[in-house]
Amino acid sequence: MDDNSDNKQLKKKIRILSDYNKDVIPPAIGRNNPGVYCFFNSLMSILYSCPIFIERMIEATKKPNCHSFCKSFVQEYNVVNTFKTRDVIKSSNLVVHFMNSLKNNDATKHTDYHKRIQQSDPIEGLELMLAMLENTNPEIMNIFQYRYTRTFVCRKCKQVCHIRRFKERIHRMFKIHPISSPNATNDEIFISNLELYVDRIEDLSCPICNGWKETAVDEDDEDRDTKNAIKTIGITKDKLSIIPEIMGIQINHRWDVVTKKDYKKNQYFPFELKFKKPNEDAYLHYRLVGQIEQSGSTTGGHYWARCLRNDGVYLINDSSVQKSKFEHTPNTCFVIYHHYIPNQEGTSGSKL
Repeated sequence: MDDNSDNKQLKKKIRILSDYNKDVIPPAIGRNNPGVYCFFNSLMSILYSCPIFIERMIEATKKPNCHSFCKSFVQEYNVVNTFKTRDVIKSSNLVVHFMNSLKNNDATKHTDYHKRIQQSDPIEGLELMLAMLENTNPEIMNIFQYRYTRTFVCRKCKQVCHIRRFKERIHRMFKIHPISSPNATNDEIFISNLELYVDRIEDLSCPICNGWKETAVDEDDEDRDTKNAIKTIGITKDKLSIIPEIMGIQINHRWDVVTKKDYKKNQYFPFELKFKKPNEDAYLHYRLVGQIEQSGSTTGGHYWARCLRNDGVYLINDSSVQKSKFEHTPNTCFVIYHHYIPNQEGTSGSKL
């Protein structure tokens, strides 16, 4: 009885990834920008390169509790599908609907996103959109959601004293790739840096040896004994455990532990990712489908995108659409998106 229960729980944890249906990808089109919506334009250009996102949005509209933003997206998508390459959406209610939905949704109305729109970026826009859809359409959020396992090893007793699991909708590359030349070895280093998310020294409680420091990072830890604790430090590692169908990776970003601020630091990235599945002679394959580029600071500026379509890669900068290619642009590349590509065996589990 217990064995069957364990098997059921295991099956629930292993999601089945969806196919890459290129037939739903629309042509490369531009969008007019009244002056402050370049972040939204670049984000939508990327999402139109992700067939699983389009399919989930279409499926969502068939449900009775569908969020109205999903309906607005599908309405625009149907119109875009009638366009020709390089046509321009001169006016769209989608961005207006997006901003109004953020103000009226319980999960996002506390943010001041609509007030500071000139400092908005595509990453925060996507995260807020997914938060807005989480209650009514969680299946859309799941295709972007990473899962991590955080372990804390106490330096005093050398034991793993904390294990915590958490989720993110964007993967931020804290480990900067040391080499800029593209080759197989560097691709493996990049993937290794993805899988081992963060490796740093932290102050944290240790219930095993009763060590703790008052400036502990994990404020939600209920196991620590604050009365009898002593000071200790240890190593915190965040390991990527489950990857989504659409991998958003912020690479023009690094956290400075001294200044406590982000600063721009770009790096080499592969156009294809291949993750080895544990205990199996199989891989998860991902293809680069878009890169968002930025000029300006880490808290604002102008955004545009390079996006994969069925007839090639296009550079879409608001209303401007031109043939291009994916390339390493060290001064401008901000975030990259890889989409799951099924291998010859068909769909595969996403658990690493």
